[in-house]
Amino acid sequence: MPSYDKYDQKVPYPKLSDAPNIETAMRDLVNAAVANTALHFDSATDRAATLTGASAPFLGMLTWLDDVKRFEYYDGTTWKRLVPPKAGNVELLTFTSRISFTKVVTFPTAFSSTPGVTTNINSGTAETAQWHSRAIDISPTGFTLFVFSPTAAAWDNVPVRWDAAL
Repeated sequence: MPSYDKYDQKVPYPKLSDAPNIETAMRDLVNAAVANTALHFDSATDRAATLTGASAPFLGMLTWLDDVKRFEYYDGTTWKRLVPPKAGNVELLTFTSRISFTKVVTFPTAFSSTPGVTTNINSGTAETAQWHSRAIDISPTGFTLFVFSPTAAAWDNVPVRWDAAL
């Protein structure tokens, strides 16, 4: 009967009183150790084909998917991203003599639900003085960038940063 690691991760090692069987001892050690590391797969399809039967995923299992370059963990029912999805970019705005302006922004990849979106005008001087920005009409696929001010101004390639995350 093997003993287990001191971190209670169920990694077995043989005791001197065990009948010698290097193949079984090493197999059990390798299988337990590998299951507690990040398993690498080409894709979610490859992972699903591999993790079946005795190798089925278990709560907390961690994998890396090469095609989408991300970690995912198994929550006991489904695979979830280890890091919530996020996106961000800088939009360059150009317009003439306005007190407000809108620009439709499409996320590079749709979110699974409506994300929180923040915006920031990268400068508060010259033509951007007293201007404000915010995201409106937010959906999983994008939002409308809205900039506004009490006084009219013209902008030429003024950067406005946005960030979205679940």
